Amino acid sequence: MSRVKNLAELQAARAPAGARYAAAIAELRSALVDLEAIDQALICKNVSVLERNPLYRFRELPRTLAGLEHPEFAPLLRTSLREEIGAATRAYVEGLTS
Repeated sequence: MSRVKNLAELQAARAPAGARYAAAIAELRSALVDLEAIDQALICKNVSVLERNPLYRFRELPRTLAGLEHPEFAPLLRTSLREEIGAATRAYVEGLTS
């Protein structure tokens, strides 16, 4: 956070902050999907001998990232993460078992 001296500087700081937010949301979604898919693949009986270990899972996986929506910089975060995670998990498992 940088210090601004007037309203024009404050308004000018908004777009770069919004761009950083949009990039952070995209990275968060990508990392969340990847990590959960990897965790699911690691506990898959076709891949591993590990027991279903709760340490390999998020405590509570959100259905969407809708709570992080911003009307201008991140407006469409209501799509389900589960389908994306499922597809990524299948890709990891198939990559190891083929």
